[in-house]
Amino acid sequence: MRENMLIGAFGLSDEQIAVIKDNIPTKNFEIMDTDCFTDIVAYSEMAVVVMWDKLSEKDKGILIEFYTEIAPLFETMILIGDVEVPDELKKEVSIFADFDEFSGNARYILLNAYRRTRKNNN
Repeated sequence: MRENMLIGAFGLSDEQIAVIKDNIPTKNFEIMDTDCFTDIVAYSEMAVVVMWDKLSEKDKGILIEFYTEIAPLFETMILIGDVEVPDELKKEVSIFADFDEFSGNARYILLNAYRRTRKNNN
């Protein structure tokens, strides 16, 4: 198990990254803020936060296909925006209409992600 937990972020502003940092349940974490969508699926994260409208249509399809194939998920997937997911992923993915809606729940969601990761690693 890695010493630091990893949170993947795609399409977030610096201010949004700061909100995530302020709501982390542990000191041992890193935020991987990436502009490369494939980094999200290439790494094992505690949580992944993706601004849906920042993905290309092709990348949206790849993301949904990838996570549908590996479900149930070990990480917590958070998609923000106008998102439609297949029935197989509806229980696996947290969807928020906008970042403000997510940020109001961020501490709880990230604490659950942390607990879920610790449980899966143990």
